[in-house]
Amino acid sequence: MSKARWLVARHRCDHRAKSDPEVLDHVHRQQAPTRHPTDHDTVGAHWYLVDDALTCYTGTPKAKSVETANWGVIVLDFVTRLLFVTLICTAASAMGRSVTSLGRIEPHNGVYQVAGPSDASVVSTLRVEEGQRVNRGEILATLDTHGLRTAELKRAEVELNLARKVLVRQLALKQTSATSVARLEEAERDVLVREAELLAAQESLSLTQVAAPVSGQILLIHAREGERIGPSGLLELGQTQQMYVVAEVYETDIALVRVGQSVTVSSPALTGPITGKVERIGKIIGKNDILDLDPVARMDSRVVEVFILLDSSEAVSSLTYLQVDVEIHN
Repeated sequence: MSKARWLVARHRCDHRAKSDPEVLDHVHRQQAPTRHPTDHDTVGAHWYLVDDALTCYTGTPKAKSVETANWGVIVLDFVTRLLFVTLICTAASAMGRSVTSLGRIEPHNGVYQVAGPSDASVVSTLRVEEGQRVNRGEILATLDTHGLRTAELKRAEVELNLARKVLVRQLALKQTSATSVARLEEAERDVLVREAELLAAQESLSLTQVAAPVSGQILLIHAREGERIGPSGLLELGQTQQMYVVAEVYETDIALVRVGQSVTVSSPALTGPITGKVERIGKIIGKNDILDLDPVARMDSRVVEVFILLDSSEAVSSLTYLQVDVEIHN
């Protein structure tokens, strides 16, 4: 490259740099020499290439040279590689990070709201206390209608026995043709009616006692002796022998949660972290029920419930509904 051509290229770059700050910054990034090099055919060609690149950068009409075309290919290749590396790093970061959320401690299958019969009844005898463990089918309480329903059952049993005796007598008379077919059919029908009444009386009597639907622990009693059973039922029962954490995971993070992942649960109320594993992932997206203590936290987040089986249920068996911090490890 001749010295005159080098000077023209240098002058054009300086002129563009003065008129456009962005071009000035672009020129500085080229790290061009400030003096004319001794070897015009090699190092001295730098300012010519810079001028050519600036022509493409500023949009100045000029015939595309081989150097300009190569510059565009290099830039395009660099941008493509940068985007690829960015996507790979983002995906790796998402796959490696843990999912955090709030959660609550619950017994297996939640808390049972044990209710009495459909009619408003008064508790006559309460046979359990809070914290007591009961077995499935065990009687928890007896209602005030128990005495009346017992009497009705005895009456139905007596009437059924009488109806059966009449039927036996009619069958004996039929052998000697001393009775009519109509009387025999009436005795048979009477027996069937008394049997149905007995079944109804037995069912009514069973409704006067409240039995435990599952084996578990009495968590809270709503109605005691002499009190009427209200909308909250008689008591709350939980299978605390197997405790879970129900984590409310944001819908945007649920794709990172899988069955079998290890979980760490912590709370100031616990002596230390408790571990567990994801057992089941909910199928419905709803609003969060657990409110964060942070005043600026979102109160209407869309979440999915994730059910986590704890490795140690005994440590939290008496802490139903305790709010905890959950970290699901990836």
